Amino acid sequence: MYYSIDGDEVGKKLEYYLASDQVDKAIAYSSAVTDGVTRICTRLQLLGAEILFCGGDSILAESVNRLNFDVHSFVGDEITWSVGVGATPSTALLALKKAKALGRNQTVTL
Repeated sequence: MYYSIDGDEVGKKLEYYLASDQVDKAIAYSSAVTDGVTRICTRLQLLGAEILFCGGDSILAESVNRLNFDVHSFVGDEITWSVGVGATPSTALLALKKAKALGRNQTVTL
């Protein structure tokens, strides 16, 4: 199974802070995103997944076994995360897009 994970509205929030000259808030928010990504990757690895890529606020992981995890249970509330799960990378991406279209901050499996 493939797991496509992406932070919700991360770029827009960073742009807002920078456009309003709130550099300190942009730095703190960026740090929170990095921390969240690190936590998610660590949890996935502990569950036996291989991290295929991890950058910015996006992660793609693969696992031979289906993972039972809820990304929302171990990251803070400052950033929400959408998750797509599928048998192929393209299906996981489609599931991620569906999770975002359905209101974000949720997991969709296709």
